[in-house]
Amino acid sequence: MPLSERDRGNLYFLLYSDPRVIKKWVDQASDEEINYVNRLLREHRDELMDRFEDNIEHHHTEEYLNSMNRQFPDAARVIAKIKKNLDNPPVT
Repeated sequence: MPLSERDRGNLYFLLYSDPRVIKKWVDQASDEEINYVNRLLREHRDELMDRFEDNIEHHHTEEYLNSMNRQFPDAARVIAKIKKNLDNPPVT
């Protein structure tokens, strides 16, 4: 479940506050608040892992496409020419 704006604000507080501020907050926090913080941190970790996995997948896809361009240079040139024409259509 995506974090709400309120959750993101609370997460920002946890990640960027001075450690003394966090310690003071933890010392007065209820068990329910500590559980909430643990949930926030787990969800943030999961979100970061998803981004990391997406980046790794993108990197492998890009690597694969580059290897295909090297294996099939004629096809790569045709694709590049078509893409150039799509990006900059000839003026008639």
